[in-house]
Amino acid sequence: MQTYSSIVMTNLILSLISIIGLYAPAGDCSAFKQLFTHTEVLAYLHPEKKGREILYLAENEYCTLNEKLGDITIVTVPKEETLKHGNRITVISVQQLDGKEVIRLAYPIEGASFVVTLAEGTITSVRVWER
Repeated sequence: MQTYSSIVMTNLILSLISIIGLYAPAGDCSAFKQLFTHTEVLAYLHPEKKGREILYLAENEYCTLNEKLGDITIVTVPKEETLKHGNRITVISVQQLDGKEVIRLAYPIEGASFVVTLAEGTITSVRVWER
């Protein structure tokens, strides 16, 4: 369960990103497809566990995914609906920095945040923070 301060911080970050206008092109899901099949990310998603076969992706302006990728099915749902599901992930931001794309996500069921960097459309690093 998220604490009040983590919810406030997430909302603050999303607001700042909106103001600054750091957005990736809408509709290009290739980076997200790589991300959800990457071994370092899969180590946290645990698609082999009961109840984790479907990952609910909070609706966002970057990508809408509704397909099976390897052992996990990604379903994009409205943000309000994601709260009904334990196995959910939220895109915090997508930024273009120094010619690279940086995707930040929150995965509350594991208390993890992912920062994924891509160069020329290929993942070059995955960093994970746990609460």
